[in-house]
Amino acid sequence: MMKRLRIVFLVSLLLVGLPIQAHAFRCYWLIDLGEGTVGYGINDLGEVVGGWGNHAFLNTSGYMVDLGPGTAYDINNAGEIVGTSRTGCYDIMNDTTCRNNRDCAVVWTYPPVNKTCLGALHYLGSSQAYAINNGGFVVGRSSTATEYGYPAYFHAFIWDVAHERMVDLGVVSGDTQSVAWDINDSNEIVGLSGTGNAFYYLHKYPQGTMIHLQVGFGQAFAINNLDLIAGRRKIISSGFYPFLLDMKTGQLTDFLAIQGHARDINDLGQIVGVGFTPYTHACLWEPGVGYVQLDMAIHPYNPLYGTGLYLSDARAINNLGWIVANGYIGNMSHAFLLLPLPLKAAQLVTGSPVSLVQGINTPSEPFVLFFDYKFETTTGQLTVSLGGTQIGTVTAPDPSLNAFVTKAFHIDGNLLDQTNLELEFELEGPAGSTVLLGNITLPPSCGLTNGDFEDELDGWELSVSGTGSVVVVEVTGPEAENEPPVAEAGGPYSGTVGESITFDASGSYDPDGTIVSYEWDWNNDGVYDETTDSAIINHTWSVEFNGTVSLKVTDDDGATSIDTTTVKVTTPAAQGDLDHDGDVDRDDLNILLSHRNQPADQCPDCDLDGDATITVLDARKLVLMCTRPRCACE
Repeated sequence: MMKRLRIVFLVSLLLVGLPIQAHAFRCYWLIDLGEGTVGYGINDLGEVVGGWGNHAFLNTSGYMVDLGPGTAYDINNAGEIVGTSRTGCYDIMNDTTCRNNRDCAVVWTYPPVNKTCLGALHYLGSSQAYAINNGGFVVGRSSTATEYGYPAYFHAFIWDVAHERMVDLGVVSGDTQSVAWDINDSNEIVGLSGTGNAFYYLHKYPQGTMIHLQVGFGQAFAINNLDLIAGRRKIISSGFYPFLLDMKTGQLTDFLAIQGHARDINDLGQIVGVGFTPYTHACLWEPGVGYVQLDMAIHPYNPLYGTGLYLSDARAINNLGWIVANGYIGNMSHAFLLLPLPLKAAQLVTGSPVSLVQGINTPSEPFVLFFDYKFETTTGQLTVSLGGTQIGTVTAPDPSLNAFVTKAFHIDGNLLDQTNLELEFELEGPAGSTVLLGNITLPPSCGLTNGDFEDELDGWELSVSGTGSVVVVEVTGPEAENEPPVAEAGGPYSGTVGESITFDASGSYDPDGTIVSYEWDWNNDGVYDETTDSAIINHTWSVEFNGTVSLKVTDDDGATSIDTTTVKVTTPAAQGDLDHDGDVDRDDLNILLSHRNQPADQCPDCDLDGDATITVLDARKLVLMCTRPRCACE
């Protein structure tokens, strides 16, 4: 009979110095984009734009691209970049060369680098472009003509790509100037009119209507595709605070934890910007999480952690939660890319924005448990749990590997909602199962402290040396009867007709021996069609199939166990429809991005341009294939 030993640590939780006003925790991996850079925008492909000296830059797949003189402020998912430039510009709006030493709104594309100047509302004037949506519509500000015929005031504009014209958005009644800061994929625009009137504008060519937002003295900096507007407004006698306005319901929410203002908002409702107390710093506001000071949420294993890094403001956030922030290392300015942990394995590929962390022992969670273990028998499985949630298992190795091994289990930050937790080591095994545990440690950088040591015995022999966070535990199990194997068929599985599907039963195990055979019933009719001694097997259907497959495993004592899984085999999907749901949408884009910079054999359908590598160019091509408006999911 299987026996169990349960060893329990009482753990006290302490989040040290983290300015978070809710239960959840945020932790980021930081990437330096270079000395002298200033970041302004990011798209859903992780491409970052900004300024580097007097030149604009694009950071794509970890590489810096010089766009030439100017500053880049935003980039859409098609790779179109907007900003300003003062050299080499031809005003297509007024069919003339842009005047020297005047900013001109521009659109860059890459590869190769190509610049298109949009001109200005007045042929003697200047213009700046600050945002572009996924439809290619551009907003910013431009000089206008007064009654005397000279440009004097700036008005917000939209470049209507469908009509190739710059449209004057006007001002709130009584004001003389305006600027448009952002536009969403529905051509809804937000910005500032006068010195303190936030506005909303829905563009319908040739002219829409500017609406004065009733938020008091302030301005609107960003709008997402859910009609949520973020900005700043003055609270009487208390200074400026970030706000969130829902245009669908009219609900206005103030973030009163700290003075500051919002710079950007993504479709998850996450807001980034700058806070002013106790000093100017980059920060995140998030519904259900609260306020996070970003330079205090950097993972302690990051090479820049503890170097005096200072993040002064956060400029942009994409729909993956990736943040562009600016700050300093010493006295030198730098732009940074912040990636929220955990990092997915597909994001850790060579050539991606996080390729700089290759070769570094980078955990995928902000908290890590370390311990040493050594099995002295071939049997036994050790399960580790925190707060009743399993965080990992280790299984007895061959005696020839009889040496201590250091193990690291990553802990989900969402488990850290309690002030006291139990850390459990549970050993399961038959006769004589023995394991040694040593140096059980929760690093101080994780904000965890260790308490007392307890044990619960059930017919096991136990010896313990050491206390607190560093202990050595030896446990030996009593004699027991044979335990049957555990079948794990894996899945669910899916594929297409004529395509080989790999079935993986490697999750199957025998607690007190080994599995000697795997039998597969491909239509669950009770007749096992194939038998193998390997946990991995391939099978191909010649017609569509949607049903159950059965697996039977047999151990070295003749005991058996059965498990079932589901299989769906369909006809091949159309190009771009990577999830086979009949549409090409954001779900398909996310699948392609998860294989970015990998060889085409990792996802053959993702290689849309046929160059044998899955790249940003394939992602752009998929965006153009979208069958739903703005690539939205159903």
